[in-house]
Amino acid sequence: MAKVLVPGKPQHDPHKSKPVWLRVLTKLVLDVAARPRVLGPRILIVGMLSTVYVMLGLPYFRFEYTYYGSADDPSFVSCDYVGIYKFQKQGPECPIVVFRKWSEK
Repeated sequence: MAKVLVPGKPQHDPHKSKPVWLRVLTKLVLDVAARPRVLGPRILIVGMLSTVYVMLGLPYFRFEYTYYGSADDPSFVSCDYVGIYKFQKQGPECPIVVFRKWSEK
């Protein structure tokens, strides 16, 4: 097949190749772009859990508690929480889940 030359327009010479570093960089970028994102969700989940740990601490769940009053509207005396370690909290406020940093041990 013959090529038609257009006057004044530079022609692409297929024998004159790009520099080696540009060809390698282009191939790397295209390979990374074509690769399936297998680690994406895992990295996202680990990042979210790490952020929650840094901002709030680790979750602890209410295990046992003592209260007075009716079961519908209890006034808590003390609550035992379990997580990485056990701790006891005094007072009228005892939520089911408490976030606590390691330094508050």
